[in-house]
Amino acid sequence: MKKLKAFFRKFSSKFTIQMNKRPVFMTLGLLVFINAVFLLVVAGVALAIDMPRFDRDGALPAYFWAIFYAGQWLVTPNSLLNVADNQLLWLLGMATFVVGIVLFTGTIVGLTTNYLRQYLAKKGEAKGKLHLAGHYVILNYNQKVLSVLINLMFSSTNATVLILSNKSKNEIRDALNAELAMVKDKPRAKVNLIVRKGDPFSASDLDDICIEDAKGILIVDNDYGMENFEQKIAKREAWQIDDISQPDFDALKLVLEMAEFDIPKTIPIAIETQTHKTVLKINSITKTIPQLANKSINSFSYNKKLGQFIAAAVLNPEITCVIYELLSYIGSEFYPLDSELNVDEYLAKHTESVPVVKMKDKLYVVAEDIKELGQKKKRELVTQKRVSINPDRSYMPLELFIVGENSKSDYIRQTLMNVCEETQKITTHNYALNERQKFIDDLFKASLDYDKSKKTIMALVLSDDDALPEAHDSNVFLTLIELHSKFEGAPPFKIITEILDAKNQNSIEKFDVLNVIISNRIISFFATQMINEDKSSAFYEEIFCRHRRGDEYNFEIRAEKASEIFCDIELHTFDSYAEFIYAAYHGTKKEVMPLGFIQNNQNIFYNINLDEEREYKIKGDDLIIYVKYLGGNN
Repeated sequence: MKKLKAFFRKFSSKFTIQMNKRPVFMTLGLLVFINAVFLLVVAGVALAIDMPRFDRDGALPAYFWAIFYAGQWLVTPNSLLNVADNQLLWLLGMATFVVGIVLFTGTIVGLTTNYLRQYLAKKGEAKGKLHLAGHYVILNYNQKVLSVLINLMFSSTNATVLILSNKSKNEIRDALNAELAMVKDKPRAKVNLIVRKGDPFSASDLDDICIEDAKGILIVDNDYGMENFEQKIAKREAWQIDDISQPDFDALKLVLEMAEFDIPKTIPIAIETQTHKTVLKINSITKTIPQLANKSINSFSYNKKLGQFIAAAVLNPEITCVIYELLSYIGSEFYPLDSELNVDEYLAKHTESVPVVKMKDKLYVVAEDIKELGQKKKRELVTQKRVSINPDRSYMPLELFIVGENSKSDYIRQTLMNVCEETQKITTHNYALNERQKFIDDLFKASLDYDKSKKTIMALVLSDDDALPEAHDSNVFLTLIELHSKFEGAPPFKIITEILDAKNQNSIEKFDVLNVIISNRIISFFATQMINEDKSSAFYEEIFCRHRRGDEYNFEIRAEKASEIFCDIELHTFDSYAEFIYAAYHGTKKEVMPLGFIQNNQNIFYNINLDEEREYKIKGDDLIIYVKYLGGNN
């Protein structure tokens, strides 16, 4: 008896544990077992009532036929007609049907239906273990993620993107559709979007999304939405660590979470942070923690990158749309090549692509499509024509008025200061958001004796990234309205604006601004490139920098008038784009590599039909897109 009690106690304990771990499975199993026992009992009673009915000649015993009849009674009420001639048997069949439908079959059907509903809901929300490979993983969600998705839609191949964040599928899909409605061009590729509501800090959630088999991983700041904005601000103010923000601290923790997984070095992991200090911290831990040292981790401060880009747009306004195209998948773009050739050799031997720079083991070229890479010329280009660089080039002094202090301001000023020390006299006047009127009055005074031949006056209007999300760009709108009111129309100087919300672009452009820089879009282009090539991070970092001679990497993408770059350019006629590029590159002693030109606000890159015969003459006012090598390109 004791052994029997111990057995039942042990069985009961195991049953309870399994019921807790797998409640649906165990409940269904128990109900199926009880149903089976019930049918066996009913079959026995049926045999006792009418044995001859089930005792048929054949290989199957009477008990089998009794079970078969009992099963029919349980699920098919019409089967009772087969035993209507025997009142007791009919009553047994009716009782079987009623008991089955109320206690057993109905319960099983209900549980199964509920389980399937939950299963389908989980699949719709990407719950449970997924089986994916070659997909992009985005951890957390913010407005920039939408631009990353749209950018991938313009690539040459379809992509699968999985987002793991606190947002639901419907929220993200609705936001994406709204963003897509503003895109004029038609996407070339399809993005299979999987949205999973979960915790990026959960190792099990990361394992479930097959993070080790991803094509690229992007870690972004989490956006809690407008409804939690006050809570977000209060949380930020309560954060006690002085040299790192909470989003950056979360980024650090997610980097450490990557150490738990065997992510190959070929999978690029890009991490966006607010400050460059956090970038340095991440670089430090990736070198000191063994589990991270063998991974391709590249962090970047989006505030620093944007500050550098905005400064570049101030110094060279035409470059904005050029970088937009070269970093997006619309039109021509940069491609890395595993090539032993240097820039000179590639330029002489290849067509439909133009080399930019050789960095480590990669040669970066500009091409319109990946299929054009490595196409060889019918014959190697040789020409005696040369275009020399303009030795008298000078930069006009710039007086810059900046209104709006945001998270990019310090980086803008630092970049401008570096240039100022090197080549150009730049005077900056900085105004806080509440000094808008003083900003406008000072601009008005400066414009009274404005001589465009002696200096350039420019206004830079920045967004307010500390405001409510819907009010980020309100400062830009109000400033432009008041400027036009003060000058009774468009001011006589150039205006550059920075906005966060792409939906405001069309409205801002109506104020005759020179440039509208959409910060979120620029960073999304940058981030997309960072998760596509594991060894290209240094190249894309350099695209945003303004350099000084002696820097490790010494190239910049610029767009300027041909007469400012070259000497006596109008005296030359070229037989093809290729001949001009070759003449300019070698004639400037490898200081200039032409990439294209701007015509009617459109970028036209030389790599398209590079060797096609044509009479190509350049006017002094033509805007040339080119690579400037500071100190040569050896």
